[in-house]
Amino acid sequence: MAMHLSLDPRGEAWAQDTSKFGFRMLQRMGWKEGSGLGANEDGITQQIKASNKFDNSGIGLDPKKHLHAWESNTSTYASILAALNNKYKPAITAADEEEKEDDAKDTKQDKKKDKKNKKKMTQK
Repeated sequence: MAMHLSLDPRGEAWAQDTSKFGFRMLQRMGWKEGSGLGANEDGITQQIKASNKFDNSGIGLDPKKHLHAWESNTSTYASILAALNNKYKPAITAADEEEKEDDAKDTKQDKKKDKKNKKKMTQK
């Protein structure tokens, strides 16, 4: 795999381009090049540096603090679901069982009809 390197790998030409929208907008709002951002002009003076992110964690995640957070969240979620299932579990009645059996019979009959119709279609 060939690597293609830019003539400007750090993006300095882009950062110094004063014709870009963001630069012009900041100037219209009173910002001067070299001064910091914010009402007191004490904010950052350099552009934010981009970096490659090779995992699926969120931006700003501190893996040292949140290494096993997914385990506790998953178990908490599972316990909530179990509690809800127990609370709202419908009582299965004899009528429900009969309805299930009727549905199963209807499905079998539909399959038999489909087979018969398929045979008729292939014979013609």
